[in-house]
Amino acid sequence: MMLVAQAIPSILNQVLNEGAHTALLMQHDGSVIGSKTIGEETVGNGEGDADGNDKRCSSEEILLATAIEAGSLWENYSQITTQIRGGNEQRLRCLIVECEGRKLCIAEVSRLLLCIVAKPSVGLGLLRSKAALLASHFVEPFDSLFSQLDVGCTSQVDDM
Repeated sequence: MMLVAQAIPSILNQVLNEGAHTALLMQHDGSVIGSKTIGEETVGNGEGDADGNDKRCSSEEILLATAIEAGSLWENYSQITTQIRGGNEQRLRCLIVECEGRKLCIAEVSRLLLCIVAKPSVGLGLLRSKAALLASHFVEPFDSLFSQLDVGCTSQVDDM
């Protein structure tokens, strides 16, 4: 199965309803590969600071901050769970975080992270189901892509 990069936002859009308003596909460092947002998410009250500058963030700033936050949360919790399990190979698969004003559902898909942002009223089970649905679309194409990249890197090292 091949995945066209332009199709990523439309695939992410499949779960954006019932309180879920943003979906991101990203690298572990927070670099966004694809995203989709419906509605407007705002941060700040629109009032100026002491210098008269508007405190509201743009949608792009919110998206990037969310990606960095999700990547950081995933890496920290993944390390903690590995330490607790004593290095057991079983990895963290899904992390749901309740933040002020929203919930984040972060899941690993191949070597990438998927993050769904929802209203606080959205049920945890529904968020997890949405993440599982999206993951099912992305696992095969990205596993195939990364295995091809691994083979290419291995053959280049062998040639040296």
